[in-house]
Amino acid sequence: MQFFEVKSVPDLEFDKTVLFDSIGDNPILIVYDIEKVRTYIGVGKNSTEYVSSLGLSVPGLSLSNPFGINIDKGQTILSFYRKADTVNGTLFTDLFDISAQKGMLIIAFIPMEKGEIEKSKLQIEQILSKRHTAQTISTPADILGKRFNTTFHSESFSNSEEAMMLEEVLESINRSILRNGVCYKMFFATSSQDVKNYLKSRFLVLSSQEIKVKSTEDLLSSMAKSKAFPIGVDIAGRFLQFRGVYSLGYVLPTLFPSQNGELSIGTYMKGAVSDTKKKVNMDPSALNLGFIITGLPGSGKTNEAMSIVESAKKATGTKLAVISPTDEWGSFAARNSMDLIRLYDGKTPINFFECPRQCDTVKFYEDLAMILSSASSAGPYRNPMEKCMLNAFRKVYSKTKTPDPIAVYEAIEEAVAKLHAKKTPSGYKHTKHGENIHSALENLRAILSRPEYCVEKGIDIGELLGNGAVFDLSKVSNSTKPYLYALILNQLYSVASTFDMNNDSKLRLLICLEEAQLIFGDEDAAAVQDMKYRIQDFRKQGIGLMLLTHNISDIEPSIRRLCQIKLYLKQAPDVAPIAAKDLVFTYAEDDKVVSKLKHLDSRVGAFSYVVKEGTEKFSNDTIFVRTIDYANVVTKIEPKPINCNAKIPRSVCVQFAIEARVSEDVKRNVILPNLSELKVFYLGDEVANMPITETWKRKAEGLIEGKSHKVQFIDRKGKVLAETSFTAKEHVSLKLNDDKLEVL
Repeated sequence: MQFFEVKSVPDLEFDKTVLFDSIGDNPILIVYDIEKVRTYIGVGKNSTEYVSSLGLSVPGLSLSNPFGINIDKGQTILSFYRKADTVNGTLFTDLFDISAQKGMLIIAFIPMEKGEIEKSKLQIEQILSKRHTAQTISTPADILGKRFNTTFHSESFSNSEEAMMLEEVLESINRSILRNGVCYKMFFATSSQDVKNYLKSRFLVLSSQEIKVKSTEDLLSSMAKSKAFPIGVDIAGRFLQFRGVYSLGYVLPTLFPSQNGELSIGTYMKGAVSDTKKKVNMDPSALNLGFIITGLPGSGKTNEAMSIVESAKKATGTKLAVISPTDEWGSFAARNSMDLIRLYDGKTPINFFECPRQCDTVKFYEDLAMILSSASSAGPYRNPMEKCMLNAFRKVYSKTKTPDPIAVYEAIEEAVAKLHAKKTPSGYKHTKHGENIHSALENLRAILSRPEYCVEKGIDIGELLGNGAVFDLSKVSNSTKPYLYALILNQLYSVASTFDMNNDSKLRLLICLEEAQLIFGDEDAAAVQDMKYRIQDFRKQGIGLMLLTHNISDIEPSIRRLCQIKLYLKQAPDVAPIAAKDLVFTYAEDDKVVSKLKHLDSRVGAFSYVVKEGTEKFSNDTIFVRTIDYANVVTKIEPKPINCNAKIPRSVCVQFAIEARVSEDVKRNVILPNLSELKVFYLGDEVANMPITETWKRKAEGLIEGKSHKVQFIDRKGKVLAETSFTAKEHVSLKLNDDKLEVL
């Protein structure tokens, strides 16, 4: 006999008769391990063929792999029945509360031969026939003013506990004969005296015998030869209790999946708990309707997304783009021959301000201003920030589609100063709006301070999408990630803008965005409002958008509503009610859906989907699926070189040679006695500070070669005496002529 540990059940009082039907005429053993507080189920020698179907016949019943159980040699076998005051649901509720520290309780259900059933049934009928009495019950009635009596004639048995028990058993046997023809003899077996005392206090013990056994087979053989009460399946089900099993299956009724297509999502979970191994597929073009995958860390979001992206690449040859805040996609990119761009690694030059050739320039910079301001931390000052950017971009992009990123930033700063600052002797004094905008631009300055992102000509992101591109932001700080998300997305948007509107039936580009809340979490952000319209256009253009996030509440509700494909894995308790409202179930109750979403196993999720048949789309009931067991073996991957002629500027140490020619009056009264320090600025930030001495030679390290910097002479009171701009190189000669500074 093989045993299986019961891992989960639908609920403690589910319909056990279905389980008996599945096992058929094989003996069943239920074993309670008092010490380990666990329940095991054992079925006959040919049990393997039955056990494989138990999870399907009883959704929510989960069993371990088969193993053997050793039982004590000395066993007491008890034939029993429940006491009249023991109602269903109270059996064995306190079994593990007794004083016993060790030992087992075994409940055996032994199928009876057909002859045994008939013989037992006849004996019960004979006993009951000797106890019956005839009775007539007359009930007076009054209808339409006429009185008459309604008479019932029946036979009743003496109102004893024994007679009531026999009548119940006889009815049970008759129902079982009609149901599946199987009836059982029922026994307890234990070697623990504490367990014996427990049984005698709660059950009607009919007989007891002590035997010596070597195995469960010996135990079953002894029971088969012993006499016991015959019972039907319905009574047997009352004694088939699974105590010590605390993992409930939370079974939900769902419709059978309607599916077609070559994009595999997972396998169908019957009742939300039993894996049928039946594949759930989807047409790749359904991704054009928007796809959200959400779930707590470890629930399987990323692996499922990888499986879908890989399947889409193989099935359709579509262009692919993945933006990830972690390095999980590195091995995936290498295995699928995709380009891997590791942001902040200093190896891939990118000009995020370069407008693709086919893209409309005005549309490009308008989108860029919108998405950058949305990604910023400017709060209520995002609109003024967007206007400053538009003011700057209008001037820059009127001259070129590939502007120098530093020139772009300087134009933004000029626009901020023009619109939200006043000129003072020491520079500019910003208004509250200007101060907040300048502060919010800190992250953009940090990005452009890196040599690989201040090039005029970088990689062509649009060309990379043919093989598929993974943008790895694992080395980027959390505060800077939203800006890079925005800059990359705008490049992808510009590629999408070149697609026509006649590709509803194809998947031409798939954008997978991990931690999507970084850009689509704020209801008031312009990027969110913009996405509402883009999702509608994406469908027509053949562009799929896949958003991944830990908490569904982090994605703005209007975006969730527009995304018609949803896979909700395990949800946090406070988020589960919100997630449940996004899903449609025909038969499941809302509170049960919430409980289910909170207790999902990893790789199991609620799947809300749309089926496409030709040009028609059909919305379906939410089902549960087990996601694909995608093995993403994480290894150290060196990204393959990306073809690009751009040269990343190097970081240099600049040697300043300063010549001062000052008239006697100025020298004596103003300049030379007050000169204190020399400061160097890049993108408005101070990058070097050097005191001035008689040598008039100073070094500034870490400047970006070939890029514009600003140098200032500062007096002892902190006042700017003179300033100018210079291009960084190893040697820079400055000439101070009275209060004017120039580069030689």
